[in-house]
Amino acid sequence: MAARILLLEDNSEDAELVARQLEEAGLSCEIRLVDSREGYAAALSEGPFDLILSDYGLPGFDGSAALALARSLHPGTPFIVVSGVIGEDHAIDMLRQGATDYVLKERLSRLAPAVERALREAAERTARRQAEDAMQLQREMLLRNEHLEVVASVVAGVAHELNNPLALLVGHATLLKRKAGEGPLADRAEKLMQAADRCSRIVRNFLALARRHPPEREPVDLGRLVRETLEILAYGFRVDGIEVEIDLPADLPRLPAADRDRLRQVLVNLAINTHHALRETTGRKRRLSVGAQVDPQARVVRLVLEDNGPGVPADLRERIFEPFFSTKPAGEGTGLGLPLCRTIVQDHGGELRVEDAPGGGARFVVELPTAAPAGVEATPSPAGAGPAPGPLTILVVDDEADLAGVMRDALALAGHSADTAVTTAAAFERLRE
Repeated sequence: MAARILLLEDNSEDAELVARQLEEAGLSCEIRLVDSREGYAAALSEGPFDLILSDYGLPGFDGSAALALARSLHPGTPFIVVSGVIGEDHAIDMLRQGATDYVLKERLSRLAPAVERALREAAERTARRQAEDAMQLQREMLLRNEHLEVVASVVAGVAHELNNPLALLVGHATLLKRKAGEGPLADRAEKLMQAADRCSRIVRNFLALARRHPPEREPVDLGRLVRETLEILAYGFRVDGIEVEIDLPADLPRLPAADRDRLRQVLVNLAINTHHALRETTGRKRRLSVGAQVDPQARVVRLVLEDNGPGVPADLRERIFEPFFSTKPAGEGTGLGLPLCRTIVQDHGGELRVEDAPGGGARFVVELPTAAPAGVEATPSPAGAGPAPGPLTILVVDDEADLAGVMRDALALAGHSADTAVTTAAAFERLRE
């Protein structure tokens, strides 16, 4: 590739000599000649050059001013003074100011080697800077990964600690509903069970974030999942005056092997992000449109969430999927939502991206395969229940005494004889009896 050289020279014969010297040395270059301060400034503003060659003494403009202007606009571009009038003191002063080299016009044989050396050193600096930038990026990603691992460990620990109390809550609510039969008390028990089940799903999502919980694959009706999820969030949109339009094709295919709860988490995160963006939008009717297209040839379904909010700048469309990057004010976002969404979608063999919405706004596209990814199968359904067994004698072993008691009571309601043990030693003692 030819080197782009800016030559500041008001003497056309000297300019020809410079060009000839470089050509005879076999240097491939494109020279742009300027002969005034105005032309020089205009050339610098139009774009970077690989090298600047400048005369020292020009009418109303000297090499020192040319160097200062070049440093202000393109500080990394090599600058060589080519002059017949520069003295040694001025030459040293130019080098101190940042010039790369100087060549006397009566010794132009030095020009080609000086240009080659300047271009080579500039290329080496660029390569070194790129390597340093790459290393810095790797260090930042390592720190982010370590941070994410710490967060994941904490989340997994909290989720694990919540599991037993939730199981206890579900168990008592189930027993209460069975004993209550019909009526208001049974309705309250059912609401307790629904709330506990919702908490369990949240715990499973936490474990999924920490990657401590295997995904549960099953056929999923995507249209139904979208409608159910947006119904849960409808109140918040309605309070803020945001119109939600759902336009899904009637023949939207079922996903053959998907994790319903994790996909719901993707939809919730995307919808909440849209909600936050639209709350800052004024002066027009705010809208979230949710649609889908099926691509039979690619064997994918594309779910699209499109809003008329401020949109996402082009330079941030990939960064928003980086862990811990957030455009929200400090304290309002963790920077984990969108990275987690992309991870979940990719785990399903799909892709998540953001685009410009027609007319302004953001357009999130969730692309999911309509065929199960290679190596992924739906979790088999439990085998059908056979004939109910007769009364059994059952020993419940659990280090949570309350939880063991709930299971014992549930088994007793089913007509079985149950006892509990909270340690292995106690369990073996019961078995010996």
